[in-house]
Amino acid sequence: MHYYQFYIADYRKDTSHLTRLEHSIYRDLIDWYYLDESPISKDMAFISRRLKLSTKSEIEAFHNVIQDFFTEDDNGYRHKKIDEEICEYHKKCEVNSANGKKGGRPKGKITQTVSERLANAMPTDSETEPNQKAISNQYSVISKHETVNNKTTKNIYSPEFEEFWIDYPKREGKSAAFKEWKRIAPDKELQDKITEGLLEYRKSRKVKEGFIKDCVNWLKGKHWEDEILNVQPIQRTNESTQLTFAERDAINRRKKWEEMTGQQWTDDHQTIDHSPIFLGIEQ
Repeated sequence: MHYYQFYIADYRKDTSHLTRLEHSIYRDLIDWYYLDESPISKDMAFISRRLKLSTKSEIEAFHNVIQDFFTEDDNGYRHKKIDEEICEYHKKCEVNSANGKKGGRPKGKITQTVSERLANAMPTDSETEPNQKAISNQYSVISKHETVNNKTTKNIYSPEFEEFWIDYPKREGKSAAFKEWKRIAPDKELQDKITEGLLEYRKSRKVKEGFIKDCVNWLKGKHWEDEILNVQPIQRTNESTQLTFAERDAINRRKKWEEMTGQQWTDDHQTIDHSPIFLGIEQ
């Protein structure tokens, strides 16, 4: 969904206890949920990268919001009210699509165009300026309503793609990814290979660190064929998800090395905690 109704009074009533930081994170999660039409991932590395959580207070605020407004299942963190609204939205889309296939508006009923309705609503000479503003607002509402109803907004995805999509660690750009899936048109054997490759990719160090390719690019590049050397993730100095200075420095050095050389840092290098100091890289 690319839009949704926002009820300000209901929102303020339900979130009066939140801090300003928690408000910001909750609104980001709502937008994310409506856009992807799927539960919030439980992968903290992915969540931290997508929501740009970098401090202990931000991560604590995220967990507070999840605890207050979401429920956890095998697929991730679910929001009951948003799930209901997404379901209702697609039901309306299906009804509009069915009516369109039957020829639009039901026959036998007299309908009016926007211009005809405006002509009937024109004020008399005795009416005042506020009434003219009301008619202008009516025109905006009618035009927007007809524009929305004339669009086909529902995308239909194959069951095989849906299974793949649920497992992919970064669920963004679903429509583009599905187009690439249809272009590849994988048979049963290739689907099995893609699934195996995806499982290995999910366990890779890059994914655990939050460096995840967009799904459409992963498919275009046939990255299920990559040989991935999985290594243990870097050790944290405490139970929080904060990186030490040395770890952040090592990651930055690796990224700069990749930018300078145009090559990808391979897993058979030294661990990033002991990555070499490359010539030409500012300290």
